[in-house]
Amino acid sequence: GYSNDTINVATNYLDVLPSINANYSLSEKSNLRFAVSKTVARPEFRELAPFGFYDFSTATSVEGNDSLQRTEIYNYDIRIETFPDNGQILSASIFYKKFKNPIEPVVESSGAGSRRISFQNASGSYVYGLEFEWRKKLSMLEKILDWKQWSNFSLYGNVALMKSRVDKSDDLRASSDRPMQGQSPYLVNAGLMYTEGKSGFGFNLVYNRIGKRIYQVGNSGYLSIEESPRNLLDLQLSKRVFEKAEIKFTVSDVFNEPGIFYQDQNQNGRYAADID
Repeated sequence: GYSNDTINVATNYLDVLPSINANYSLSEKSNLRFAVSKTVARPEFRELAPFGFYDFSTATSVEGNDSLQRTEIYNYDIRIETFPDNGQILSASIFYKKFKNPIEPVVESSGAGSRRISFQNASGSYVYGLEFEWRKKLSMLEKILDWKQWSNFSLYGNVALMKSRVDKSDDLRASSDRPMQGQSPYLVNAGLMYTEGKSGFGFNLVYNRIGKRIYQVGNSGYLSIEESPRNLLDLQLSKRVFEKAEIKFTVSDVFNEPGIFYQDQNQNGRYAADID
């Protein structure tokens, strides 16, 4: 720390973490699932340690907070799923999560070209949303397009739509209603996979996109720093050799779109290069 005194952080908790999971079979290929649980998220050492370190990549000084409390989370999920065939799934979920004392990185001060970041507990927050998941083989296209290779293709992915709110009266511009730090309003993952058993050749094309989210929480005199959405595309080629060996070739982030972190000066909800 900043002196020779020993720093004692007392984090003794007795947490009872129950969970209930129920499954009802609607048919031989369909299920209805219901889950309730309580979980915790404990602060990491760096979030607790009350001394500073400098992050050169973001020109930010980061300092821990030894008074952080662990986060208690209450989770509720309902999911319906069906399995059309072997290795295939279609599902839809509704979920709700309530947080007590969520931990968030907060901008405590800002100087010329640098910031000081620490960590704080918000009093509470919640997030709810919908999620859809699919994994489907494209063999049904064989009759339409007359190509026997369609059975080697699989289309998979998931889409989540979410809304979150934090109750914190000392937040940006005296607002007590904002999304949780790091929580996007939507998330998209999608992929196309091809595997040919005889030749051992295959490829996997994966796409990802997240909605705008808060990167670091601001204060009454400093706007929150937000992260703009970007498109990610990864490609992997694979080939089996000598029966039990495999060679893989991967290209990551094909689009190479820049990661943009900004302050929304005109509060229009998206990045504007001329003012933000």
